[in-house]
Amino acid sequence: MTQGSGLNLAQVLVVDYRLSQHCLAGHDFFEGVRAVLIDRDNAPTWSPASLAEIDDALLDGYFAPLGAEDLVLAGGDRARKNG
Repeated sequence: MTQGSGLNLAQVLVVDYRLSQHCLAGHDFFEGVRAVLIDRDNAPTWSPASLAEIDDALLDGYFAPLGAEDLVLAGGDRARKNG
């Protein structure tokens, strides 16, 4: 929240895009869809299984640049969070 407060709109859109892409590349989004919409068992198996298992490295990965797949906005300039 603190880092995001200093970003302009273009930078926020890039960060949001990165978050969405990393979420879709992981396990939990699809596991949630499976548990609620497909099997309707409402019993997702999250990975990691608890908040205690989440560390800074995992969180940082969700905000990491996507390289060539990163969002590029009109004008050709990359709006980056921290470089």
